[in-house]
Amino acid sequence: MTVRQLLCGLLLAGATTATAQYYGTTVFVEGFDGDAFPQTWSQENAVPTNTTRWELGDIGKPQFSLIEPSSRRSARIMVNGNDTRLTLTSPEIDATGLGGLQVGFYGYELNYAFRGGIDFRFRVSNDGGASWTDLFSTVNGDSFAGTPVGGWNLYRYQLPAKFDDSSLLLQFYVDASPVHNPQSLAGYIDGVFVSLLPEVDPAITDINYSTSDVRPTEGVFGKSEPLTLTMHNCGTRELAEAEFYYSVDGGAEHSRVCVFPAPVAPGADYTFSFPGGIDLSATGHRHTIVAGVRADGDPIAYNNEIKAYAE
Repeated sequence: MTVRQLLCGLLLAGATTATAQYYGTTVFVEGFDGDAFPQTWSQENAVPTNTTRWELGDIGKPQFSLIEPSSRRSARIMVNGNDTRLTLTSPEIDATGLGGLQVGFYGYELNYAFRGGIDFRFRVSNDGGASWTDLFSTVNGDSFAGTPVGGWNLYRYQLPAKFDDSSLLLQFYVDASPVHNPQSLAGYIDGVFVSLLPEVDPAITDINYSTSDVRPTEGVFGKSEPLTLTMHNCGTRELAEAEFYYSVDGGAEHSRVCVFPAPVAPGADYTFSFPGGIDLSATGHRHTIVAGVRADGDPIAYNNEIKAYAE
């Protein structure tokens, strides 16, 4: 028999996928691939003598082309003084007549570029920049981990309904005043996008096993351990059914189609438990559990699977 331990790690499947996605019909994409920094983006530094600016990185370094094959360059920043008060603002993005919007970007080594407490934000406005809504903010404790994709980190956000049917501005904000001595380390952004949310997009957000309230969290795995998955409906329409599946240690897949008792609304969660549980009785090694969800018409794969380990 195998000694039971608590779940020791969760990994999103597809974390090393080599395919860039903008997760729906694109409204706007910026790849920073020209021979000069795009003039449609405006940069303003509140301290005129400070020389920090976003610029084009070297061709092919870092390799966003491993995610987006057509990519040639990325935008790079190196903060060289604590008097940096820099904004990088997109051109006006016409989203009039559109609803169900998401925005995002890919980052590379931003945790190094903005280390030490630099105030970095990614934000959006629909009133011409008179006010801004932070989507990512180090001040608010947001993590640079994002979602790993092809060596980069993806930061993707669903916009509230107040941004529907409007013109948008996106902005990267950098304030180094909280830092005594910025270290001038390079960080990169690429693949800045606005797109329409897909109609169908189920995501697995949690996996749980062997945590029944009537049993201790340490003991012995058996042949019928409880296995539950939490699915979040990230799409724009209700889900009437989905297929849930799992495999253990690369073995045969076990799946079950679930017709939900009531349609799962956009933004809602559903917890599915596999009838009969999961067999974790084999001894002598750590078990790897891969579990996920499928739904017809789902264009996004990276959030469909989750991986967990038991030993």
